[in-house]
Amino acid sequence: MEKVNNTLQELATTLGLISIKAGPKKESCRELIQLLDTQVMEFITAAVEEELGDPDHRERDIFPSADVRTAEFEEDIRLRKEYPESLFPMAADVLCRQVSEWFRRELLLHVKTTQLSRTLLVEVSGLLSGPHTSLSDTPVTAREEYEKQVEELQRQGWGYKRHYGSLEIVDCPANLKNIHKVIAQLGGKMPSIQLLDGCVRSFSFHIPCDRCKDLFLAMVGKGELEEKHTSDTITEDDAAVIQRNLKDLRFALSNINLMADRSIILSLLRSYTANIEDIFGFSDMACAKAIQAQHAVEAKKNQNLRERQEEMGREALASLDLRAAYDKIEAGLQKAFYPLGLRVDDLHAFSYATTRFSAIPRACYKDLELRPELEVIQEPGDRMVYLRNTPENINRLVAIVRETMPGAKLESLEVAVRDFGQIIKKVQFMISPADIAKMLDATKDMEEVSDF
Repeated sequence: MEKVNNTLQELATTLGLISIKAGPKKESCRELIQLLDTQVMEFITAAVEEELGDPDHRERDIFPSADVRTAEFEEDIRLRKEYPESLFPMAADVLCRQVSEWFRRELLLHVKTTQLSRTLLVEVSGLLSGPHTSLSDTPVTAREEYEKQVEELQRQGWGYKRHYGSLEIVDCPANLKNIHKVIAQLGGKMPSIQLLDGCVRSFSFHIPCDRCKDLFLAMVGKGELEEKHTSDTITEDDAAVIQRNLKDLRFALSNINLMADRSIILSLLRSYTANIEDIFGFSDMACAKAIQAQHAVEAKKNQNLRERQEEMGREALASLDLRAAYDKIEAGLQKAFYPLGLRVDDLHAFSYATTRFSAIPRACYKDLELRPELEVIQEPGDRMVYLRNTPENINRLVAIVRETMPGAKLESLEVAVRDFGQIIKKVQFMISPADIAKMLDATKDMEEVSDF
């Protein structure tokens, strides 16, 4: 442990001495950054030798790899030929993200909710989104541009007041008029504005399905990313990002003894150092090389996958009859859940090409053969069918749903107490485009369920 402690002390001392400001030539800092790089790598090497951790340890990955997600995407492509409606969530994804981006770009507003069903529901926060400098490569410039845009919006008639360090839309006739104008501009229906303590807490509206394609085209094509320019000298933005990474380095190092396995801390030390080296353009240093070797292939796969998903989502939005696709998906789900004594409610798609829906008890107006694996009870004198709330019954329900939709995930469960025992009041599932295609195939020959 002596080597670990020595290298730890040397690294901590160096971090305490580094202070980089805007102005100097980047190359003039090479020796200092090289020292930091060397000491970080020496500490990591010593920690690995003592079996304290490994920065390349992969067991903690909580997200699917690019290969796994690409395989799922290929399945989506294969299934869309027969069941194009399965791409409804992908169309919703590009649409919801575009709406969120438009409000952020044009009005500095954060969209709290976007979800597509028979209409597109948009709920917007009355709090202005910040300049997002914490992860920006240009935090100083981002704040300056943000402040300029706030001033421009004020000149256009918007009024704000401070709310715990943020700006919030004031409840006044001019702002209410502006909100209604924006909603009308986007073709919104059923506007709703929530007011609290003299401010606009949020506002929401619906856009009919048949308006969504035109809405997307009207919003797209603006705010393209500008080409990143590099400088031979340290800019204000560079200095801010360097200081941020140095702060993160110090914080990570201060927590090194709080974990039995230091793998995560070692990985962070190397990553933050590589971030600093990237700003200077010192790609020949050890930390930069290690990060490049570790993530380059996966990053390329992820970028390729995102581009293909974006293209498919746009194609789906352009080609699908959104209302007809939604109705077909809902009808298929109703057929799938009918033998379970349940009906589908609150079906909607949102960002990340996922779909949520709830299943609730249904009334049975004719003899219904329910799945025998399920424990079902019926309230005396009532046509409602209820699933009993037991762990075994819930597990059986999920297993049956996955026969039709293998990737279905149970997200939440609501129960209620009746005189005859505990029942399942509502269960919420999340499914993927591939699940939708498989469900449509499994239910295509089933009798339509008319009593939704």
